[in-house]
Amino acid sequence: MVRAFGARFMVAHHPEERIVQNATEGLWPYPEQLHEIHRNLHLIGQLGATDGDDRITFPLMSSDQTELLQRRPDLHCLPEAGYVCLHPGARDAAKRWPVERFAAIGDAFASSGWTVVITGSEAEQALASGLIATMRHRAVHAACDVSIGALSVLFSRARLLISNDTGGRTWPLHWVCPAWWCSSPPILAAGHRWTAAAMR
Repeated sequence: MVRAFGARFMVAHHPEERIVQNATEGLWPYPEQLHEIHRNLHLIGQLGATDGDDRITFPLMSSDQTELLQRRPDLHCLPEAGYVCLHPGARDAAKRWPVERFAAIGDAFASSGWTVVITGSEAEQALASGLIATMRHRAVHAACDVSIGALSVLFSRARLLISNDTGGRTWPLHWVCPAWWCSSPPILAAGHRWTAAAMR
């Protein structure tokens, strides 16, 4: 795929034990034992770049604030650190934690006085509605068509984010606030590759 983009040089990990370095590519053995962050740092380190900083950041832009305010002013006005976000969606249904468990968590937080906000994409509105219907307490429906940036503003003001394994679209958002990532059993079995929870 990288070659299809017309790249003149490709750098990657590969499943073989040998190192390949020539005029068009640099390939190193896949470091299975490393965390995903450190795998990527290992790769750029092979190119001579500094690889000592493993902190993850997700900058918030003023345009993100403006978008959330314009598209969902009700969400923009939620009290900072006064709510908990539940993100029950995932493109792969096999990676979704059961709605009933999200509902139980949501009710537990709501009964303790927290505002519970159900997030997701526009395509996940029905899923969010189903979760809210399953809960015994009131929750805010926030599944809507906004950018990652606008969603990150909502998450950054939350006290906690509890989310399914959503893949690449929302992974950066797990680092703008304290987060707990729920994973399916097959992924948890590969514990050497991913951590099941990211708490800060």
